[in-house]
Amino acid sequence: MQNNQIKPWYKVWWIWVVIAVSFLVMSAVISSGNSESSNDSQSSSSKVSKSSKENSSSASESKSDSKDDSATSEQKNALASAETYAKDMHMSKQAVYEQLTSSYGGKFKANDAKYAIDNLKDINWNENALKSAETYYKDMHMSKDAVKEQLTSSNGDKFTNDEATYAVNHLN
Repeated sequence: MQNNQIKPWYKVWWIWVVIAVSFLVMSAVISSGNSESSNDSQSSSSKVSKSSKENSSSASESKSDSKDDSATSEQKNALASAETYAKDMHMSKQAVYEQLTSSYGGKFKANDAKYAIDNLKDINWNENALKSAETYYKDMHMSKDAVKEQLTSSNGDKFTNDEATYAVNHLN
């Protein structure tokens, strides 16, 4: 007489092979994603002029209104990404530009990224610096000097010296 009992799933050898292979694939995907994101802040392309310190002005708003109609889809996408980086992630103007043009970031062409930077509306770069500074100061317990250095570092947040000074002076 034949024993026709079905083995439980966890006692079948090929199930464990499938699980092991799946685990290895997921580990490889996760580790390759982490190495790419760690290089984001270190990659740099063309530099945006650091001499511009404006917050947002009505002149730039009226200029951007006229450009919106003639903008290419790449420019509009770059602008949408730039708004996310600036408004939600509180990045500096230089960091936004570098993220847009990074081979690990937006991969936008320099002229599309420049269009995006030039057409950002209602961005207060001083406030962005302050929000970043508050995170470093309150959550990471850094000194004010260390916060300012992080904000202005070419490997850090890339805020201008004036923006970093504003932020450090307004920390509570």
